[in-house]
Amino acid sequence: MRFVSSTYSDVDRSGDPAGAAAWMDEMATWPSVRAYKDRTLDLLRDVVPLPVVDVGCGVGNDARAIGAIGVDPSFTMLTEARRRGGAYARGDVLALPIAARSMGGVRTDRVLQHVPDPSDALDEIARVLLVGGIAVLAEPDQGTLRIDGTDPELTPAIVRFRVGSINNARLGGELADRLTAMGFTDVGHESFPIELRDSALAFGLPTWPSMLVARGEWTRDEADRFLASIGPDFRYRFDVVVTWGRR
Repeated sequence: MRFVSSTYSDVDRSGDPAGAAAWMDEMATWPSVRAYKDRTLDLLRDVVPLPVVDVGCGVGNDARAIGAIGVDPSFTMLTEARRRGGAYARGDVLALPIAARSMGGVRTDRVLQHVPDPSDALDEIARVLLVGGIAVLAEPDQGTLRIDGTDPELTPAIVRFRVGSINNARLGGELADRLTAMGFTDVGHESFPIELRDSALAFGLPTWPSMLVARGEWTRDEADRFLASIGPDFRYRFDVVVTWGRR
């Protein structure tokens, strides 16, 4: 059950497209998220005035910050982005509506984790970059996920459930090697820890025990025990890795 990737790979057909858009605004207010986003924008500022595209732009906050063209497959996201201002086109990271070798920079932010095959997406990003153009990719590495302050016997199953719910859960830690293998140069990466102390903000964590029950992996008693164990010392931590390289 890849419920996270299912939502963000097709927002318009998800159960709550407006909620998915609102969640992007919510996350953007977190200082730790703002830190990695600022790093991606800094890496692209020197590219302007060459054209830059923000792929999977959502509501367009980051695209507007650097004057990038925003591309997103979701009508819901693009409607809200256009209402706020900026230039946008509907498209997918696997088939960008952009000419080959026309972009000075390509940015993605938590997009490639949801695609069926990130290699196809990376090939498409490489296709649209000018020679010397830069790709700036921010992706979580769920291999770094740690949850503390919950029942120690049950928590490993919750971590496995979260990792298994995302198509490419560990991609953030792999992108530097992938870009190097593709012939990108000046490849670099930097990790940014995201830490949450409120379980209600932890990407739906309070709903996961019931999902494990529905899958037959937990009993109702185990689900209730895990939820009851969430206390004031709760901590949910993982890294977002910003990776960059020149074509």
